[in-house]
Amino acid sequence: MERNRERRNLPATPPPSAGVLAKYVLAYARTNNLAESRVRAWISFMITAGTLERASTSGQLRFVIKGGVALELRLRNRARATKDLDVALHDPEADLAISLERALTNGTYQGFSFRKKREPLVLDNGAALTTGHQHSSYPSIGLSPSID
Repeated sequence: MERNRERRNLPATPPPSAGVLAKYVLAYARTNNLAESRVRAWISFMITAGTLERASTSGQLRFVIKGGVALELRLRNRARATKDLDVALHDPEADLAISLERALTNGTYQGFSFRKKREPLVLDNGAALTTGHQHSSYPSIGLSPSID
C-alpha cells in the first residue's frame, strides 16, 4: 500500500534542474530512511547504466555493470553501499577508456550529460582508473553527469 502511494507521487519527467533533482533526492531519502548520498549514487549509477545500454549494437550489450553496483541495483539497501563503478566491455579489440568516453559523451540521456574531468590512468592490464578526487554530488567515474 505504501509503495503504491509512493509510486503515484513519482515525477513523470526528468527534473528540469540540479536544484529540483536535489529536492527529489532529499524527499526520497527522508521518506525511505536512506542516506541522501546513497540515493544520489543510485541515480548516478542508473543514469550511467542507461547511457551505456544505449551504446548497444544489434541488441548486444557492449558494457556490463558488475561488482558492488550490480548487487546494489538488484538488492537496493540490502547490499553494502559502494562508491565505484565496475564495468566490463564485451569487445576484446576495443580500448575500455576510449569506448566508455564515446558512449558516455554521445548526447544526453534522461536530461543528463557527462563531461570529462581528467584523463584516465590506464594500467598495464588495460584497466582505466581516474586519479585524484574532486568533490561532486555524484560518484567520480572520470566523467561527471550533469543536468542539461
